[in-house]
Amino acid sequence: MKQVRLIHNPNAGDGENSMLRLVALMKREGYECCVSSTEADKNGDSDIDYVVIAGGDGTVRHAALEWLHARKPFAVIPRGTANNISKALSIKGTDEDIISHWNSAPVVGFDLGVIDRLEEEEYFLEGIGFGVFPALIREHEGKAANTPTESLESAMEMLHRIINAYQAHQCEITIDNESFSGKFLMIEIMNTNSVGPNLVFDSSANPGDGLFEVVMVKESQRENLANYILHLINGTGEEASENLFTIVKGKKISVMWEGEHLHVDDKAITLNEPRALRINVAPAAMSFVAGVSYAG
Repeated sequence: MKQVRLIHNPNAGDGENSMLRLVALMKREGYECCVSSTEADKNGDSDIDYVVIAGGDGTVRHAALEWLHARKPFAVIPRGTANNISKALSIKGTDEDIISHWNSAPVVGFDLGVIDRLEEEEYFLEGIGFGVFPALIREHEGKAANTPTESLESAMEMLHRIINAYQAHQCEITIDNESFSGKFLMIEIMNTNSVGPNLVFDSSANPGDGLFEVVMVKESQRENLANYILHLINGTGEEASENLFTIVKGKKISVMWEGEHLHVDDKAITLNEPRALRINVAPAAMSFVAGVSYAG
């Protein structure tokens, strides 16, 4: 019988009842399960097969970084609003579907972003960004919504307003050996293929290919970005492309952003002063059980 440890966010779903139901489902599929809360001791078990994380992107990030050095594959049961990490791995369906497919689903490498010269955070799973998305996180934080769909819709509408009003900042960025400079509304260094309210900039992005997708939107491209978001809100959107803004792949990045705000995954950070950050990729630093339809 396979051994798993369930990392469960007691504030997600219906708490204790949700946890007990997941344990029963895993037992039915032949897994022996022990349980930890997201605040419990994260020392690795040498005999477990998977670390199962039930929660949204924040819970996945927290648990995965705590268990990083245990070198165990992670299996995610989505419980959040955006679930960008799960979507990047093609994890979908009911809890029963997800658990029953673990035996046939691939275990794939997942890159880790490493940030130098930022004391608050050292790593990211989804991305690091500057400009309109940190502004969105700060403004949307704590806003109540009845359903995840309503929360995503509210965030998209808020983002559209922010884009139209946001003051662009000077940025110098080097991606591998290519340099860019100017006034930008947004710089997003992405490991997953979606950011924020499930906003996909590059549907072909692969979180295990050893490369980031760097999305750059200059001040002169404000209307392109605003119209793209508006089309998504209205359900008439097309896939983002380099015709709308610039997308460059790379693995060694330096950024000097003249503004004071940035985000790391779903956390907004304020800098006391502008500083040059270096961002590198740690290829396949962790592994996840992907969805059966994963094509990365």
